[in-house]
Amino acid sequence: MMIKLPEIFQDGMVLQQNKPIKIWGYTDIKKPLQVQLDDLKPQSIGIFSDGDFLVELPAQQASNGSLLKFISDGKVVRTLSVKIGEVWLIAGQSNMDFNLKYDRDYQQNRQKVLSLIRKETNLSFYQVPQRVVSTDQATGGSWEPITENNAETFSAIGYYFGLKLSNVKSNIPIGLVWMSYGGTTASTWTSKQALESDPILKKTYIDSYHHILATRAPEAYEGFLKMVNAQANNPENEPFWDNVLAGKVSHDELVQAYFNHHELFVDYVLGPNSENRPHGLFDTMVSKIIGYRFRGCLWYQGESDDQHAGIYDHLLTALIKDWWNRWNDHFPFLIMQVAPFEDWFGNFNGTFYPEIRTKQSEVTDMLPGVYLTNVMDDGMKYDIHPKNKKLPAERFYKLALSKVYKSFNNGESPKVISVVLNDKKLKITFNNCKKLIKNNELSTILAIKRNGIPLEFNDIKIVDNTLQIKLPNRLTDSQYLEIDYQQQDYSHAGLFNENSIPVTPFVKYISNN
Repeated sequence: MMIKLPEIFQDGMVLQQNKPIKIWGYTDIKKPLQVQLDDLKPQSIGIFSDGDFLVELPAQQASNGSLLKFISDGKVVRTLSVKIGEVWLIAGQSNMDFNLKYDRDYQQNRQKVLSLIRKETNLSFYQVPQRVVSTDQATGGSWEPITENNAETFSAIGYYFGLKLSNVKSNIPIGLVWMSYGGTTASTWTSKQALESDPILKKTYIDSYHHILATRAPEAYEGFLKMVNAQANNPENEPFWDNVLAGKVSHDELVQAYFNHHELFVDYVLGPNSENRPHGLFDTMVSKIIGYRFRGCLWYQGESDDQHAGIYDHLLTALIKDWWNRWNDHFPFLIMQVAPFEDWFGNFNGTFYPEIRTKQSEVTDMLPGVYLTNVMDDGMKYDIHPKNKKLPAERFYKLALSKVYKSFNNGESPKVISVVLNDKKLKITFNNCKKLIKNNELSTILAIKRNGIPLEFNDIKIVDNTLQIKLPNRLTDSQYLEIDYQQQDYSHAGLFNENSIPVTPFVKYISNN
C-alpha cells in the first residue's frame, strides 16, 4: 500500500493556523482512506479514479506537536509529525535567495548573528527544490528547524524576518517556505495561462520565446549549453562568486574579471534549459506547493525585469492574481521595491529601476491586500545585492505587523496622497506617516521643474505628514510643475516616516492650465 505526498508534506512541516488545511497526494489503496489530525474526528478522503486524492481539514489553533495520520480499514498506514503555526512564503530572485553567510553582519561577527537563535526559537524552513527542468537533481526539499549549522545557507532575509516573528509570536511555530532563484524574471514564476490571458504579456514573453525557438538552429543552442556547462563547472567559479557576494571583490576587480576572465561568469540564453523561459519555474517549482496554506508572501524581485520595465505592472499583477486564483486564497502580498544601484561589473546598470519601482507602487495601489516597503536608504552604488540583509527583513517585519497582524502603525512605505499648490507654497502630503523626517540627502534627490526647467528652492519645512516647499515664483498660465523624488539610478533616501521607513520614490505633476 502506498501513499505519495507532495515533497513539502513531511515530518517537521509547519501548517498554517486558523485556515483550512488542504492535504493532497496519490494512493494505490483501493479501500476508503481517512486522514486524522491528533484526536479530531477523522475526515474521509475523496479519491479520484486515477488515485489522486484531496481532503481539507478544519482550521486549527497553533500546536507544537501534532500527528497527521492516514488511516485505511481502521489501521494507521502513515503518520507525519507536524506543527501548526504561522507560515510565510518568501519568494523572488537573488536578493531573496541571498544566503546568510554573505550578509554584512554575519561577515563581521558570525557568532553574534547566530546567537540570535535562542533555545526557545521555534522557527523551521523548507526550501522548494530549485529545479530548472523537472529532471534536475536539486538541493532543498526538507523541513528543517533553524540551527547554527544550517543558518548560513538559508535566506538572510528569511533568517532575520523569521527570528523577529518568532520572538513576537512566542510559543507559536513559525514556518518559512523559501522559493527563490537568482536572476529570474517574474514571467518564469507565472503560469502559461496567466501570461497568455494578457495580450501584452503573451506577445512579450510567450510569442517572442516561441519565435526564438523557431528561428534558432538547435545545434547553436547545444553549443551554448556546452559553454555554459564549462563555465558553471570551472573550479574557480564558486570561490570567486563567494567572495563577490560577500563583498570582498572591489568594483574595479569585478569589472576587470568580467572582461578579462569571462570564464568566471555564467552566460544565459533563453531556451528550454533556461530558468527564465516563460512559466518555466512556475511549472517546476510553484506548481509543487500550490494549495499549501500561508499567512502571506514576502516578494523581493524585479531586478531582472528592467528590460521590460514599462509592462512590469502587467506582469506582477498577472503573477499575484494567478497565485491567488490557484491557491483559492487571497493571502497578503508584501513587496520590496528593488534597491538603488548604479552599475554592477560594468554590464548591468540601474537605469530602468526607477520605472520598475513606479510599477511596483502602482500594483500595490491597484490590488487590495498588496503592500509595499523599500530599502531606498541602503542601496550600494556598485552592487545589485545590498549586503545588509537585516534591514529589508526589518522592513518586511514592520509591514507584516502593520498590515497582516494589525499590531503596528504605519509599517508601510509612505506614499504621496495629495499635492497642492497655493500661491507659491507647494504642499505634499503622505499616508502611512504621522511625522515626516528629512535628512541632508533630500536636497540632492528632490527636484522640481517648471516647464521642464529645474527650479532652485531651499525653503523646505515639515508639518506633521506634509512637506511644504516655498517656490520662488507663482505658476502662470500654461506652466506646469514636475516634482521628482529619488528618480536617480543610484541615491539614498531623504524622507522617512516616524518608524524610519523611507518614502516611496515618486513623480508628480501640477498644471496651471
